[in-house]
Amino acid sequence: MTSECLPGFACIKKEFIKESCLHTEQVAALSISVKKKRKHEKLAAKFLGPAKLCPYVIVPFPEPTENLRGDAVSTTTHGICPYIADGCRYSHDLEKALAEKLPDLPGPCPVFVAIGHCAVGRLCRWATGHILPEIPSHIIQPESGYLNCLSQENRTKLQKKQYCFKRADSITQALLNRSLTNGAIQEKGISNDMNDKAPLGHVTDEDKIRCRASEKKQVGNLPFRRVCKRLGAEITCGEMAVATQLLQGKQSEWALLRRHSSEDMFGIQGAGAGLLQHGNRLESIVRGVNGVLERAQVTVKLRTGIREKKNTAHQLIPSLQSAGAALITVRARGALIKPWIFTEIRESRHWDISAGERLDILREFTNYGLELWGADSRGVETTRRFLLEWLSFLYRYIPYGILERVPQQINERPPAYFCRTDLETLMASENCADWIRISEMFLGPVSDDFSFTPKHNANAYR
Repeated sequence: MTSECLPGFACIKKEFIKESCLHTEQVAALSISVKKKRKHEKLAAKFLGPAKLCPYVIVPFPEPTENLRGDAVSTTTHGICPYIADGCRYSHDLEKALAEKLPDLPGPCPVFVAIGHCAVGRLCRWATGHILPEIPSHIIQPESGYLNCLSQENRTKLQKKQYCFKRADSITQALLNRSLTNGAIQEKGISNDMNDKAPLGHVTDEDKIRCRASEKKQVGNLPFRRVCKRLGAEITCGEMAVATQLLQGKQSEWALLRRHSSEDMFGIQGAGAGLLQHGNRLESIVRGVNGVLERAQVTVKLRTGIREKKNTAHQLIPSLQSAGAALITVRARGALIKPWIFTEIRESRHWDISAGERLDILREFTNYGLELWGADSRGVETTRRFLLEWLSFLYRYIPYGILERVPQQINERPPAYFCRTDLETLMASENCADWIRISEMFLGPVSDDFSFTPKHNANAYR
């Protein structure tokens, strides 16, 4: 029997609709008070116990005996801080940190199982699971799987404003003083000859379609991209990085540019959707960046517009093409709610994924997060925060098996409903307490005073 579908609501089979539409308490919007609450949560995470411990006194497990070049490493490399004589600002009391450490979680260490190495050693929340009967054959150095890492030398140059930007300065000056009639700039990499070769229009069957993952900041992180890569994404894009903070050498901003070795086609994302209102400025940015780059290419991703029912992207495409953009796409977002969409595209089918398979994806994300941010208390809570941010999108997925009309429209909200299994119903819950409960399946229980407020709030979805 087909149920009546109200406008803006997803069509769910009648047998799965709850009789009483009593919604659980939803997450509050990002008001001023909630923003202050998020600030306090961030400060609390920053000063979380062992996070104040000096990294030089942390002995990894197992302690390396040689570096990447095969040279022997002294056993005193770890455990001694070279800045202690100058007054290191971090604590060096390892025993105190171990005494304040939360109880170990059961099971083996996910990081040690994955790479045969745990950088936090005895501070790991799974320290009792560090078992080393023999050196695993897949053991690797923890940093060897990640690329785009800023060296300490270049970071110091950026912080002291000693980095050479001669090429960028010349191109910027040329942009300000261009005198050609058509406004073009004769710089390497910027030529109107390429416009005759670049196709403009719909993708044809002869073109190779590549699935691209590029999501919101805070949720389009490296572990999420690794999940998308395994599920069929071919092109990945980092979170939006702020250029001014990159030029200041801020480590937190440069971390957004880091990519995993499995991301063979990776893009760095800058600027934002607000540039749709400033076409001339966007064109100048494309010209400047294209002139500086030697091996990489500049691509532009656009929304249809910034206001409802007012499309403006088509007005910008000709100027961006003449500025030297190698690729321009107009696209939407959907992998946050359904990261297996790449598998569906590649296999041309609707995947009625089970709750157990979705749970395995979350476990995979958690293991990737612990590998990146560490398996100590700080790394566990960082992984938990990003997992909860992702769950604030994942719960909006409606299983195909209970839909009357497939596929689900991303802007359609469901009526109060239940799913085919208890786990599937738990994953569809809009209650933040249930998201925390899911995170506890992988990362252990939270403290009594733990609270979470999602950064991104979809008011139109409610």
